Amino acid sequence: MRRQAVWWGTVLSLATFGLAGCSGGGSTTGGGLVVDTTYNFTTAGVLPGVDTRSAGRGKLAGRLLNSSLVGVSGVTVTLYRLTENRSRQIGSTTTVSNTSGDYVFGNVEPGQYRLSCQGQSADATAVANSDTTANFSNVVGGGGGGGGGDAEFKWTLIMFMNADNDLEEYAIEDINEMEALANHDDVAIVVMLDRTRGFDTSNGNWTDTRRFRVRHDSDPTVMTSALSAGEGGQAEVLGEVDTGDKDVLKAFVQYAMAEYPAERYLVNIWNHGAGWRHRAAGGTRGVLFDDTQNTFVTTPELSDALNVGTNLDIVSFDSSLMQMMEVAYQIRGLCSFVVGSEESPPGEGYPYTDILAPLISNPDTAAETLAAHIVNETVDVMGGSFELTQSALRSAQLGALQTAISNYADLLRAKDGTFHSQIVAARAAAQRYGSGSSLYEGNRDLLDFCDEVASRTNDAQLIAGREAVRAALTAALVAERHSGSSKADSTGVAIFNPSQTDWQDLRTRYRQQSFATDGRWDEWLDDFYNIGG
Repeated sequence: MRRQAVWWGTVLSLATFGLAGCSGGGSTTGGGLVVDTTYNFTTAGVLPGVDTRSAGRGKLAGRLLNSSLVGVSGVTVTLYRLTENRSRQIGSTTTVSNTSGDYVFGNVEPGQYRLSCQGQSADATAVANSDTTANFSNVVGGGGGGGGGDAEFKWTLIMFMNADNDLEEYAIEDINEMEALANHDDVAIVVMLDRTRGFDTSNGNWTDTRRFRVRHDSDPTVMTSALSAGEGGQAEVLGEVDTGDKDVLKAFVQYAMAEYPAERYLVNIWNHGAGWRHRAAGGTRGVLFDDTQNTFVTTPELSDALNVGTNLDIVSFDSSLMQMMEVAYQIRGLCSFVVGSEESPPGEGYPYTDILAPLISNPDTAAETLAAHIVNETVDVMGGSFELTQSALRSAQLGALQTAISNYADLLRAKDGTFHSQIVAARAAAQRYGSGSSLYEGNRDLLDFCDEVASRTNDAQLIAGREAVRAALTAALVAERHSGSSKADSTGVAIFNPSQTDWQDLRTRYRQQSFATDGRWDEWLDDFYNIGG
């Protein structure tokens, strides 16, 4: 489908450890402690990036400093749980330093932990009702959120445009929209464009892949920025490239960050989309589908592709159906904001001139402001002609939302014997997406489903569970807009809420997503459809 503050407590000195072998069953470190990667921090109630702790809990926090002792923002800090017992379920979670270079893990269960940042590590003890601080020095500036001293630009916008499919004409239109923008020394728009044969023959009808920086021109039909040296331009001709390969996406993001280093980064993923679904699971589209290579990027692969060692400020999806909890949760530790659509946008995609013009006028625009503007301007410009959904999410709040959803799933399981038929009806009535396609019948608005359950059961516990989901979603939402009567019950995040047949077909693949492994929504679906194993 196409787009269709510093915290003080015990200050720790740093020691450097090798963390090789941390993935898998566990690795032994000094003092007999073990690091294992399956501990569920979300279920444990840890709150990355949230400066809080409840009674009996601790907090781990600190500041990242460069060689000049200045705070460094946009750098990822990883937290591991340590134990002497290999059988215990242990793992990791991440957060990103803020504009002052501060990081925090809130509401941490008392115990032994390891903090890691850019090859440095510090072992720390989380103490009940207390704060523990670990500061890191000699940190290299991160890309996200006001990053390092080597930045040449305020913003670099990284446009990965896989038009090796029937969207080719819209890619050309969108690049011309970008070229309508004025040039600015503080903003770089960098594109990788993959074309195909058989759809749009304009602009030289080349069918391979090119890489270029967008520069202003006044011609609304010619992609001047995409002209090769032989055509009088400066675009790099890369030949036929598989833009449905996660490693190609990753390499392009790394290239753009190296060649156009910036204080802030946006990565825009442009193509067909199908939410979390795997193409082989009965679908005709996956994320970044390349018709020539017959390839695509799965949701787990997407998190690999975007794991580039630096926090990305915004990841936006100019692709269908991608604003699902499963997708946003998968990349939550890699970016600060996720922007996208619950529904399939029109082929035209984002109105790039309109959504980017304020950034060109003010390159100091904050990431949250830009994320909200993309949502609002898209609906303002296109909502009169199309039925649209758009939302922007704070990644740091997605763990808390996942916890609220899991707790709600537990309530659904407990209440199923009493309210099964009402929950069936609520699922059927909940706002759906996929432009009516039966293939995406399971794409349902999260909060609208909870609302439908509450109205049909009038059960106090289910209503309280719904309110917990609502509060967590509200905390996560930067902006949400929709247009059109058929999208009237949209609230910003979809979730996979399938029919029994779909669940039987897709449950194994679904459980490859981090949202499923960390939460209990899938367990409710098993109980709801009486499926074991």
